[in-house]
Amino acid sequence: VINPVLTGATAIAAVATNPKMTEFLHDLADTTRRLDLEFDSLRLAADSPLAGRTLAEANLRSTLDMLVLAIERDGQPRYNPPGNYLLQGGDELYVLGKREHMGELRHLVSGSV
Repeated sequence: VINPVLTGATAIAAVATNPKMTEFLHDLADTTRRLDLEFDSLRLAADSPLAGRTLAEANLRSTLDMLVLAIERDGQPRYNPPGNYLLQGGDELYVLGKREHMGELRHLVSGSV
């Protein structure tokens, strides 16, 4: 449930305490719309061809132009994961990428390749 009062208060506090960051986030939101980028979270299936590979071996940045922002495992997020991070079934991948490539990524992580 989204509480609009809490959301508004948080936004006002963010602007008051860190206006540069707030400006950056607004610019980022504009850029994602303009470049047709999408944020998404995807659960990695155990039988996905990516499971058991490192993030570098998965090569999502080069093949699908995807940026892996974080990986959550066992409720613990790992932000900006390194290339040697081993992907496992059940990992939740938080990504940013072109909307046109999201379907291919969803297919790849689902294990139905």
